[in-house]
Amino acid sequence: MEIIYDEDYYRDRDFLDDERPPVQVIHQQVKSEKLLEDFTQFCNRFPDLRFWQALRSWSGAYAIMYKDHLNQEEDTFYWDKKSKNE
Repeated sequence: MEIIYDEDYYRDRDFLDDERPPVQVIHQQVKSEKLLEDFTQFCNRFPDLRFWQALRSWSGAYAIMYKDHLNQEEDTFYWDKKSKNE
């Protein structure tokens, strides 16, 4: 696979060729920023939803499941923390 660099980003910068991230990495960061911004706006519109409820609703997922080291599954819908053990 050929690695393509975004020359506009690197213009007037002193990077060695092996220090330049591929364009795909740059575009992925932009895409992630847009997703985060969209999710944040959704959370602001629906402040009564807990994080996991908001993520589930925003993503259109039927459920977001947690699986522990014993392969026991639990729906995160009622969680009000980052993780089960927090």
